[in-house]
Amino acid sequence: MLVLDETGFIKKGSKSVGVQRQYSGTAGRIENCQIGVFLGYASQHGHALIDRALYLPEVWANDPARRGAAGVPADTAFATKPQLGRQMLTRAFAAGVPCRWVTGDSVYGADYSLRRCIERSGRGYVLAVTSRQRLGFKTVADWLEDVPSNGWQRLSAGDGAKGPRLYDWAWLPYGSDAESGWQKGLLIRRKLAHPEAFTFYLTLAPEGTGLSDLVRVAGTRWTIEACFEAAKGEVGLDQYEVRSPAFAGAGLDRLAPPHHAGDAGACLSGSDPPCRGRGKKARSIAKPTCCRSPFPKCAACSGIWSGLGRLIMRPRTPGRTGAAGISSAPDAATGNDEQTWKAGCSIRAVSDQIDT
Repeated sequence: MLVLDETGFIKKGSKSVGVQRQYSGTAGRIENCQIGVFLGYASQHGHALIDRALYLPEVWANDPARRGAAGVPADTAFATKPQLGRQMLTRAFAAGVPCRWVTGDSVYGADYSLRRCIERSGRGYVLAVTSRQRLGFKTVADWLEDVPSNGWQRLSAGDGAKGPRLYDWAWLPYGSDAESGWQKGLLIRRKLAHPEAFTFYLTLAPEGTGLSDLVRVAGTRWTIEACFEAAKGEVGLDQYEVRSPAFAGAGLDRLAPPHHAGDAGACLSGSDPPCRGRGKKARSIAKPTCCRSPFPKCAACSGIWSGLGRLIMRPRTPGRTGAAGISSAPDAATGNDEQTWKAGCSIRAVSDQIDT
């Protein structure tokens, strides 16, 4: 399945592209930071980041002088985070990434256009929304009164560091505008230790889908957090500088940080990684042993796809953080508009074997 989320990169000063005081989920408060929107892929074999985009705030988009000084291409238009997420989903669907579900947090769940994009693709979704989200003539919080006393089931949303992540769950059907064979509804999660704390999800699922399946999809969102943690801790996802005007010809997508994971061997290219950077840090980059993925610039922070079509977990390797591998220009093989399936790609060859 596909997972949408964002993460923040704390910065000092005002020169880094897209930096401003804005809320960062990483810090849990408003900070001077950049925001990256990411698309993750998760299955029973593992999880990885497969696409990303740097969020350019509106104050940046409407300031030609500032954009020019930072090397932001003149044709880059302002896009909200849900719009960036929708663009990445569209690319993944067009590339034939095998998936049946999409999940994400309330930033993306509240966007009607994004939900419609998923519906038109023939996939289901379990997308978080805030308690103020309207569903019909009332907010989702007001739907709590419609849950019968015996309507709650205790289920695990997956294993965490301390064992199964148990919550009480309920699901209510809603709406008749779904396509034939599909059912929309509201999924509600209740914390065991704090019964007054609820999380709400809008769902679109094939008719007959069980509550446990919806819970499994909702619980998969944690995998992208694991990707962020691994990428920041092991390959320096949050250690980079992209303020130089030399990046002007690279395109805004090259300014997003996952190139570190790619240069560290997680980018699924199957070719020699570039020996950029300075000193030993550049020379420490190893050649990945894997096939070419549908997203040549992806940041598979948790592992790499092997030629046998499974995720191989990479051992921890010190010395691969920092600014090594920053490129001042894109190469022809990694253009963001040319993310197509390559002949012999193991992901395509085993798409029928992957439980999404």
